[in-house]
Amino acid sequence: MKNIICKNGNGQKIEFNYDFSPFFLAGCEGIHEVQNSISLDEMTVLDGARVIGTKTPPRPIVITAQMETDYVKNRNLLYQVFGQGTKGTFTYIEDDSIKEIDYICESVSVEDSGVIRNIQISLICPDPFFGDNEETKVVMAGEVAAFEFPHEFTEEGEEFSYRIDRKRVKVYNESGMMDLGLTIHVEVGGNVKNLVFTHLESGEYIAINAEFEKGDFITIFSERGNKNVILKNGEVASVNLNYKLSESSDFFALQTGENTIQYDAEEGEDNMDVALSYETKYPGV
Repeated sequence: MKNIICKNGNGQKIEFNYDFSPFFLAGCEGIHEVQNSISLDEMTVLDGARVIGTKTPPRPIVITAQMETDYVKNRNLLYQVFGQGTKGTFTYIEDDSIKEIDYICESVSVEDSGVIRNIQISLICPDPFFGDNEETKVVMAGEVAAFEFPHEFTEEGEEFSYRIDRKRVKVYNESGMMDLGLTIHVEVGGNVKNLVFTHLESGEYIAINAEFEKGDFITIFSERGNKNVILKNGEVASVNLNYKLSESSDFFALQTGENTIQYDAEEGEDNMDVALSYETKYPGV
């Protein structure tokens, strides 16, 4: 069973499914396709071409639907939810799978006669990848909950949490995306100097040449369009630390398959709580 829900920035939403309540889902194009634009350099004296780079273009989605009653009311609802240039979230539900993607409405057309009237809605998704709206968190060093609520206490002295300290962890990216954005969270509990995070498979690393003190919070973003190192301490305004990065630093992301992440520091590597988080992205549903 398939369901599509479109919700705009004002919280107004429409559901398309296989009954007229009020819209029947006749079809949806652009959700299963995976497209890549490949840039080539064709050399004049050699056969073939050299690959310069690849990228995934914005995703067009076209919803085809129908309505059979309350034509004026339903048409006005469409215009409210899909107003000119309206931004929103497209949610695709199939069995137990739920995927989401942000869109901008390009056009809406509604047939003006007939008992069953056809509707076509054209959406453009600047970020072409779907997400499952669930963040995965991996604790490298810090407290981990020992159980979840609701919980039945069966014996005295049960621990609420326990501490783990790992300088190296393996993260598996099963999404099929080659560069899945990663966020690194660091809470400093003592003096730390010159912090380094390394992606062992690629050899890429992020080296921050700076000294930190208790109460500092460091967040490293390696997502597309957001590659930054941010420092915050209490009520002090956030500071961008990109200028403290070594010249050879690279904001690595998770590659398809196994990823081994390691952290080190010149001083105080045991004075930190460290966690990784990411939202799995998909090239199609």
